[in-house]
Amino acid sequence: MAHLERITRCVSYGVVLSGDFFKDLERTEKSGPAQFRKNGQTVAAFAGDLVLEVGLHHWFCTAEIGDWVPTGPPSPEAAQDMHFKVRWLGEQQKDLGELQSEFLVEPWREWTEPEAFYRMTIPANGVPLSDDLEVLILSTSGEQLACVKRHI
Repeated sequence: MAHLERITRCVSYGVVLSGDFFKDLERTEKSGPAQFRKNGQTVAAFAGDLVLEVGLHHWFCTAEIGDWVPTGPPSPEAAQDMHFKVRWLGEQQKDLGELQSEFLVEPWREWTEPEAFYRMTIPANGVPLSDDLEVLILSTSGEQLACVKRHI
């Protein structure tokens, strides 16, 4: 989750990574770096592609920015035409560049109201499970709005 607070708007970006690879994947309980098993076999790298969804959740700004808060509902165009640059970070960096994404508005798993979100495919075959996935969230003009980085 990443947050953008501005005088004109406040947005949270929620990121969800999914895919068939995660089915039956189990983390083994050992000290040190996380280890995983699937179907009785040790797994050290991803297999196939993953699906990344970036949800946009408009919300009221916190009191930290004072009386400067939006006075109307968020405009739908504020969420459109966003771009995403993605890279894997680990022993070897794998820059995927700007990925094609699909802009959707439908009920999201965690929300009952329709929410805007982007869906894209992340090439992950052979990427070590210990690598971080970094997602830069960019505006139409190319300004970086947020950055999310994490590994499983």
